[in-house]
Amino acid sequence: MAEAQPPASTHERSGASGLLRFLVNLLTTAAFLGFAVMCFVNVFASSVEVDHLASQTACQGQPAGCEATPMRWERAPWSHSLQVSTTGGAIIVKCKREYILAGSWGCEALNTIPAISVSSVAASENASAAPSASAPATPARPLKPKPAAHLPATTTTLPADAR
Repeated sequence: MAEAQPPASTHERSGASGLLRFLVNLLTTAAFLGFAVMCFVNVFASSVEVDHLASQTACQGQPAGCEATPMRWERAPWSHSLQVSTTGGAIIVKCKREYILAGSWGCEALNTIPAISVSSVAASENASAAPSASAPATPARPLKPKPAAHLPATTTTLPADAR
């Protein structure tokens, strides 16, 4: 008598499903690794472009000759937040990529510096000299530190066996 063998279609199906499972696992692993690499690049890669764009965004609406210097960075894979010090004051700028992890960078200012009008300055100068309820101003500190009090010089002599 001949031995009973399983149908060929069952054997072929297990081989095909094994190959399909392998391909799905390979593609999933590649997608996760690609995502991790893109996150790493967005956080740790050179951010000269982002700093320059944030500085330009911070100077929008300010007088000509605005100088901007990034002072504080908060980096995440999906955005960078920068505190930019300008000649008019501090501006917080948030920069993001066009497509979360890919695409060109774009920045927007989260706060603005209020414009100072001449009439408001003149009005504050002409304000009454009535005493205010606020705390008195702290006296200004000197720019140079005070010199330390002169201490007498001490001499130390080494024992004869240590020389």
